[in-house]
Amino acid sequence: MIVARETGDDGTLEEDIQVRFREQLASLLQMRRSHSVLDAVSEMRNRVSTERLDKIAGLGYFLDLNYLPIYDCSQSEEDAWGALVDAMCWYSRQNLLFFYPEPGDGGKCWRPSWKQIMTKTLPSHQWSLWDGDIFWKEDAGVSTDSYQGYHIDSGYVRGLPHPLYDGMPRQGELVVKDDTGSTQTFKIIADHTHPIPESSYTLLFQYDRNEKSDYYRRRLFWVVGLQRPDGKFEKLSVFMMLDDDNETSVWDLGILKRPSEMVLC
Repeated sequence: MIVARETGDDGTLEEDIQVRFREQLASLLQMRRSHSVLDAVSEMRNRVSTERLDKIAGLGYFLDLNYLPIYDCSQSEEDAWGALVDAMCWYSRQNLLFFYPEPGDGGKCWRPSWKQIMTKTLPSHQWSLWDGDIFWKEDAGVSTDSYQGYHIDSGYVRGLPHPLYDGMPRQGELVVKDDTGSTQTFKIIADHTHPIPESSYTLLFQYDRNEKSDYYRRRLFWVVGLQRPDGKFEKLSVFMMLDDDNETSVWDLGILKRPSEMVLC
């Protein structure tokens, strides 16, 4: 809802109000069309709310949800945010997993806490991830979040241990073995300040589905993490890669493991 004051005697809004109205309306339309939870959160951060849960409740009207969570004023902000994430469509949850550059600090590693997305710098991407799935399920009173998609069991990441320098993306390398046992090295980019220590990691994989041609398969996104002794995946950070060489494409080298379920912590 957008509220404006009375019009003038001639029934028109003052020019500055019209301009501001159009700008805000265009921003809201773009946010809705992008299907990006991070864009919606970024817009909501600029809004003023009366009650502490109002911003979380308001996001429910902009995001694609499987259902609208109950507004419970007795909930904490973190619990209300968690309930909203559980209700999100799978591609919104993928945005949180693949684009937010830090592990969560609110009880879930795979997605940011409400405090993080309200106070820390958010990535601004116009990319859409439409493959794979992140789903929530409850069994015997225990709820779990799982990712269903391509992954690499072990890849060595190097060159990204230090924060962003002078606003330029950091460049590093991903070293993996293909299905013949040969070592393959790929250039990677991290356009955020969260450090990724040089080490071997389990990597979750996705690609951009925003393009109308085969080019979308070249822009690849990775979640860096560790597989814990209990089998759960613990997120550390994210990076991006441009898969632009047909002879050494990750699609053709037997590097990616077929989609399987991986429980997220």
